[in-house]
Amino acid sequence: MANRYWVGGTGTYNDTAHWSATSGGSGGATAPTSADDVFFDANSFSGTGQTVTYTSGSCRSMTWTGAANGPTFVLAAHFTACYGSLTFVSGMTFTPSTYTIYFYGATNATLTTAAKTFYNLHCNKTTGSSLTLQDDYTGRGMYLISGTLDINEKTVNIGVSGGAFSIDNSPTSGAVLDITNATINLTSNCGSVMANVANVTINASGSTINCAGTTNSIIIGTTSGAGKTMGDLVVNSSSSVTLNGSNTWTSITVQPGKTLNLTSGTTQTISDESTFGDAGTASIVKAVTTDSVATLSMAAGKYVWARNCAINDIAISGSGPGYYSDGSTVDAQSTGWTSGAPRTAADSLLVKITESASVETGFTLTAVQDGTHIDLSWT
Repeated sequence: MANRYWVGGTGTYNDTAHWSATSGGSGGATAPTSADDVFFDANSFSGTGQTVTYTSGSCRSMTWTGAANGPTFVLAAHFTACYGSLTFVSGMTFTPSTYTIYFYGATNATLTTAAKTFYNLHCNKTTGSSLTLQDDYTGRGMYLISGTLDINEKTVNIGVSGGAFSIDNSPTSGAVLDITNATINLTSNCGSVMANVANVTINASGSTINCAGTTNSIIIGTTSGAGKTMGDLVVNSSSSVTLNGSNTWTSITVQPGKTLNLTSGTTQTISDESTFGDAGTASIVKAVTTDSVATLSMAAGKYVWARNCAINDIAISGSGPGYYSDGSTVDAQSTGWTSGAPRTAADSLLVKITESASVETGFTLTAVQDGTHIDLSWT
């Protein structure tokens, strides 16, 4: 393992004339390997407008900390061999074109994007090792193939048509996706594809997947591994969001005027209050196939409330209710719905007790109203 320092300004990544064994030293050192740490620092660039172009090569970690004069890093090929951490800085420019950065190796690594826009990122870490974000990520795609991809409570913005926040169709057993307390924003015509997740752990507590593009698809466990526990899903796409696979969500929110399609025959289990639309612009929640029902299973004491919403082929099951109001329509296949708005803890509850015989022993009467418990004791 050795350190390699870039010198001499503009050049091509694998050109040995630009690599030195010391900061600001003479060029001519061997080009970095997957065991070497690479530095672009204060002695790398003598003037503005200087560019490093990557066509081939590798590194362990790469850092641009201290690089002066606003250098540019250009990908002219896929960066196929980063075996450690990658640290960009705000004063540089990154031009990925249509090329992907691949993270490999058994060493835990970090990614600092410094608000640069990527094309694709692939996490190919060895099982048991991780790639952890240090700040927000923006790009066409982010893919987990192996190892652990830890979003580290940051925001991931996927915003190029055809892009995805995804787990590979053949992920390595033991792969882990950690989106705990993270936000995943899907814009443009993007999706989240996690079809084969039987051997993948997904940690999603406190997370939000926000669909705000044209047409977005969420695919989880359709090949294998359904039944994952996810966070909140927000439907805000200009056309529609299609939800595939049977899984558990903390909540599902359909913004006013938006459309949510649920794959027929699937069940979405929801553990907290959810809302579809509002009293203003009409929304739609429907099964993908007409007259073939999809199901919402509500947790005990929790409800889903549809307002000014067309409900088609969506059945309610579980212990919690489904309400519709404000001009909502519910078709014949959509069973289990109750007309009206849900009651809240502020609503009045009348309990009438009629004494028909002497009471010699104490008792407790528990009234339950949409999850609100009121205990009345008689002694």
